[in-house]
Amino acid sequence: MDIQFSVVIPLYNKEKYVAQTLKSVIRQTYQNFEIIVVNDCSTDNSLGVVQAIDDSRIKTIEHSENKGLSASRNTGIKAAAHSFIAFLDADDHWDSSFLETISNLIKKYPKESVFATHYRENYRGKIILPKSKLPTRTKGKSLVINDFFKVNLGRLILTQSCIVVHKTVFEQIGYYDENVTFAEDIDFFVRCFHTYDLAYFNDVCHTQNVALIGSLTETSTKNKTYPALEKYQIEDDSQLKFVHFY
Repeated sequence: MDIQFSVVIPLYNKEKYVAQTLKSVIRQTYQNFEIIVVNDCSTDNSLGVVQAIDDSRIKTIEHSENKGLSASRNTGIKAAAHSFIAFLDADDHWDSSFLETISNLIKKYPKESVFATHYRENYRGKIILPKSKLPTRTKGKSLVINDFFKVNLGRLILTQSCIVVHKTVFEQIGYYDENVTFAEDIDFFVRCFHTYDLAYFNDVCHTQNVALIGSLTETSTKNKTYPALEKYQIEDDSQLKFVHFY
């Protein structure tokens, strides 16, 4: 089974971090991928840092105006040459085994369309492993999660940078909501996992950098547009209790 990935990296003012992000992709043990960097009108030298990395698999797309994170992801999805779309924020990075782990999930669960691994959080050098409600016996193993919302009562077991989605999912449930400017990943997860199961590897393959200068967690949410979760008709309202904004 020839699995090819399109890695979508939205980019806005991440010149201090994007080189490490790209190198974490280039150093993957599984090498069948393209990288699509969507520059959302960065005002620093982010684009210059990307262009200085010599790898023919890196493609850059430039927005003519700042459109936001959701629009940047959508641009990358629509430009992707391959069916499996992997997302990586420009200040996060993968372990070298990430894509190989995902490719093994795809082979093991060929009927599934959404794949992910667990993650660690880096708070400016302090590493934290978010607690999971998955059974201890599943640590280091793969499984299919049928009730995503029940498992995620509390902390999420994945981030936007450790999820891989087949293109057909977007055709079915729609793209990222470009009107949402905060917690757009939550909006997508609600729509996605109301329809699809999650093939999951219960071990860490990704580092989410938290509280970096200029990151979403360091900026005010006062003028942000939150997802209107009430618009989704979900039979059991308790399924939404896992949603929290931080």
